[in-house]
Amino acid sequence: MSTEEVALQASESPLEGLVIREGERFDELLDLKSRDRKLPKRERTRCAVMACLARQLLADPGRRPLIETILNDTGLSRGTFYNYFDDIDVAVEAVLVAFFRALWSPPATRRNKESPTKETDAVFAANLWYCQAYETNAGLFAAFSHVSAYTPSLVRMREEMNAVWVDRVIEAVSRDHGVKFNATLRRDFRGALRLLIAMSIEALRERHVHHDQLLTSSFRDAQELAAGLTKVWNDVINAYVARSTIE
Repeated sequence: MSTEEVALQASESPLEGLVIREGERFDELLDLKSRDRKLPKRERTRCAVMACLARQLLADPGRRPLIETILNDTGLSRGTFYNYFDDIDVAVEAVLVAFFRALWSPPATRRNKESPTKETDAVFAANLWYCQAYETNAGLFAAFSHVSAYTPSLVRMREEMNAVWVDRVIEAVSRDHGVKFNATLRRDFRGALRLLIAMSIEALRERHVHHDQLLTSSFRDAQELAAGLTKVWNDVINAYVARSTIE
């Protein structure tokens, strides 16, 4: 099953409305869904299997999850597992697709802020949400790095999500600052924002997966790391706003 098929299946399931808020663990969100009596039993069972898989990935992202662990934790038979997923790789892919879809649904933007700080608050809020989500779910991000090596369609899915995010940022900057970007400047701005996304992802991976000592000592928690990333983001955003007035 391709990532596109997995994503379509996820979009048609109760997982469609799942949102990660304030550093929640993804396996715990799936556990909640598995106990939701409003859902059909088949969907609850599917969520229970995915929750078990997510826990294994969070605990040891470099290790291939074991079907035996799922069966022991859920009490399901091997045949029941295969009623839901063709194999363990397809199941892992389904967990990661659902995780990134939930991650892609951030909390509502802060409101009732004065216009001079509106953009700064929005950037910090987005960075803080992402830093908290990464800190709590670092194993799933690390697992993505392993799985994407043999699932390029998963990489394409995240690439498309990032591209949409870039365009949303540009539209928000244009609206909030009352500026327009010509085609050349917009192309450059899109590239710069994609670099910032890559920088943020790598910084978080070094901080929470590889436990880089310098990053750990310099940014002690999600708040400090989000503030550090926000400064870099706003420096770039402000530079492009300034360029838009002269180009």
